[in-house]
Amino acid sequence: MEKVIFFDIDDTLINHTKAKHNALIAFAERYYKILKFDKTNFIKMWDIKSEKFIKEFFDNNISYQEHRRQILNSVLCKKLTNEKLDNLYNEFLHLYEINWTLFDDVLPTLKKLNKNYILGIDFKWFNNSTKEKIGIY
Repeated sequence: MEKVIFFDIDDTLINHTKAKHNALIAFAERYYKILKFDKTNFIKMWDIKSEKFIKEFFDNNISYQEHRRQILNSVLCKKLTNEKLDNLYNEFLHLYEINWTLFDDVLPTLKKLNKNYILGIDFKWFNNSTKEKIGIY
């Protein structure tokens, strides 16, 4: 009987927390003067609002896109058009993606485990971000 090990992606293989933090710092630096928001509380507020609106999404009260828009509207304390919110969130996503890094022990661990196990990835939903993280397109 073959043995299988499944790995989560975010904060198991990829350092999601660091990538998000670096992306938020870069986003805040880029936009705080233009959009006139409080840069000092930006990351803390983003995390609070993200938690709130992801629950709304998981409860099927809002779409994933609306979840993204609600985060930005709340954090920026502005009512922007959906198009502007989508563009800003896509900018954040780009900053997040360029900050993706594997944890230092991932490749040696996977290489060692691959000799005796079938390796898989577990994810809650299969979206474009997940596809990019695992290199499927």
